[in-house]
Amino acid sequence: MKKYKCLLLLFIMMIGVISVNAAPCKVVKGSGEKIGDEISCGTENFYVIKVNQEKMVLLAKYNLKVGKNWFTNSTGVLQNVSVTGSDVGIQSDDCTTAGSLDGVSYIATCSEYATDEVKAQYFNNYYNYLKNTVKIMGNLTVLQPDMALLEQAGCKYTIYQEVSNIPTEDVNCQNSGNPFLYSTSYLLSKKVSIFSDGKVVLTEYPTLEQSGKSGIRTLPYGAGYRPVVIMKKDNTFEAKEISNEGDYKDSKKSDQIVDVKDTFKASYIGYCLGTIILILGIMVLYQEHRKGKIEIKIRDQ
Repeated sequence: MKKYKCLLLLFIMMIGVISVNAAPCKVVKGSGEKIGDEISCGTENFYVIKVNQEKMVLLAKYNLKVGKNWFTNSTGVLQNVSVTGSDVGIQSDDCTTAGSLDGVSYIATCSEYATDEVKAQYFNNYYNYLKNTVKIMGNLTVLQPDMALLEQAGCKYTIYQEVSNIPTEDVNCQNSGNPFLYSTSYLLSKKVSIFSDGKVVLTEYPTLEQSGKSGIRTLPYGAGYRPVVIMKKDNTFEAKEISNEGDYKDSKKSDQIVDVKDTFKASYIGYCLGTIILILGIMVLYQEHRKGKIEIKIRDQ
């Protein structure tokens, strides 16, 4: 009898687990639905780039802690050491253009011009961290930003006249009104070409510098990896109606307002499951009770 009571309690506890589906992210600055607002997902922090009814496009607040820290030794020779610590592979405020860590002054941290394969691994590992540790729900994309994305965030994107049938391009975020876009120096994904006397002399991944302008670095350090994350809006907000132009949310409603239809639907499903489990539990208890009575009658006889 006691065994079945424990099972019944377990079923009731399961109802609560089934009914509650807490979002893994929360708003920490602004409404969470305007460009530049801040979102926190577990250990990770993001700036909002774009929000629509279904998804959010976010830019990591800090660069990923990957690659190497760079310094010059007493003889002026450039050297590096691989990053270390419990936060390797995820965002870290240690990852700045320059800084002092553990008593060592670095000219650049968390910086490496990795091969395509290594770079892909950095972003794949970060995807897995967001999925498996932070528990981001639904479709998730992690990618390296490019100039076109920065243009969506208010930067000026220019494609210059083609030379040798190859266009040159740059981006300037100084007048975007969004200084968070260039709070760190980071690599952009799309390769660009540099020309001299009508000839291609360098093809390299560009960077967005802390000056707010794009650039090309010829040395293997100085810029890091700052991911863009695209995820379902439900990771931060319960489903609710959005009505605005240009896919950007501009609402004066509180970010705590929940769509009544979705809340009722979730509650109804939980209620139905709970009712079924409760009925099954009562049936089990009733059968056990009858069995006990029969056993008593048999013993009395």
